[in-house]
Amino acid sequence: MFKNYLKITWKVLKRKKVYTFVTLAGIIIPVTFIVLITSFLTHINNYNSPKSEFRNVIYLDDMKMRIKKEDGSFAGGNNNPPTYAFLNEYVKTLKSPKHISIISYDPFYNGLEIIYLNNKRNEVNIKYSDAELWKIADFNFIQGRPFNKSEFDSGARIVVIDEKTSLALFGTTKCVSKTLDIKNQNYKVVGVVENVDVTMLRLAANIYIPYSCRGSYHSKHIYANFSKALVYAENKEDFNQIEEEFQQKLKNVSSQYMGNFNWLEASFKQENYLYRVEELLFSFFKYFGDTKKLFYMVLGALFFFFILLPAINLININTNRVYERLSEIGVRKTFGATIGKLVQQFLFENIIILFLGGVLSILISLIIIYFTNKSDILSGIYLSINIKALFISLLLIFLLSILSGLLPSIVMARSKIIKSLSHSESN
Repeated sequence: MFKNYLKITWKVLKRKKVYTFVTLAGIIIPVTFIVLITSFLTHINNYNSPKSEFRNVIYLDDMKMRIKKEDGSFAGGNNNPPTYAFLNEYVKTLKSPKHISIISYDPFYNGLEIIYLNNKRNEVNIKYSDAELWKIADFNFIQGRPFNKSEFDSGARIVVIDEKTSLALFGTTKCVSKTLDIKNQNYKVVGVVENVDVTMLRLAANIYIPYSCRGSYHSKHIYANFSKALVYAENKEDFNQIEEEFQQKLKNVSSQYMGNFNWLEASFKQENYLYRVEELLFSFFKYFGDTKKLFYMVLGALFFFFILLPAINLININTNRVYERLSEIGVRKTFGATIGKLVQQFLFENIIILFLGGVLSILISLIIIYFTNKSDILSGIYLSINIKALFISLLLIFLLSILSGLLPSIVMARSKIIKSLSHSESN
């Protein structure tokens, strides 16, 4: 049966070449957008290198400090990331985690650092970290190595740079042992890593420097060295134990980390999809509103523009296609074809046509992604079509084929035999 449907579909496509071209064009344009958008949305939630092990990581990104009055009410306060000194005292000393790393909090909207080499001006994003970062994150090294604990403790002026920066500054990724002038200090390059996607906010940077090289490294001021903690657990089941241990430590926080405040609240967070979206909106657009509501509104708009509108357009095309075949419908119904069989055939044809358009759309999307990544148009976002994105794209293509083919197929299949045959005579 399906073999016959396939033969009929192929003959229709060959016979109606203009219709085939118009239909494929109407499919390829929206479906290409569907594939690209799906690729980006799944990309946000990926666990590729250097985040391969981050399902076992929890974060301390911020804490609340308030002035608590005798009557229990609060006056004043702030919500800020913790400082390096605080994290070093109350997080690095936890016994439950396997690894703990402290990284600098340098939001993208604060701007980039400017460094010069060979009279060239280069904008770079710098991240300060300890040596534990390299045990939690599996960076792919093109050349060299990360800095180690002894180098961190001694304040060695060494750096790890990414591929993009290496090529921009030195014209090659083979630049270990070369020097850079950063903030009027010479640093030696010890490693070159593959570019890290900027959607991996905690890890993305162009240059990685030991935190001990930062001028304010030893400061315990409550507004100095805002940082974040990455806490790696052997198993996810250890998260609660780590949190409990941390809350015990918070009961005895020294006043030097509190300033004029007397009440502190902080807890570790586990990453999820909406949390990542929230971070991206905050870091790139300074958006503080209801992230969930905005996210669903955007998804709704994308569904309307790239699913419903194309479906309506394809419904019109399919209605014309099926209408031209009324005589065929009349003849087949005369010989006993049921409404169900006719609908099944037209839906099958629509799915095959959309599948062909979908395959072409995926190939076009791959080409677009390749040149987009190569030219760095998205400034550090490197897309790919993974299995999840491909599956979702194919599912949406199937949904589009059903939405656009079902209504015309049912309407025409239910047409009266006399009307169908009279349409043939009028033509």
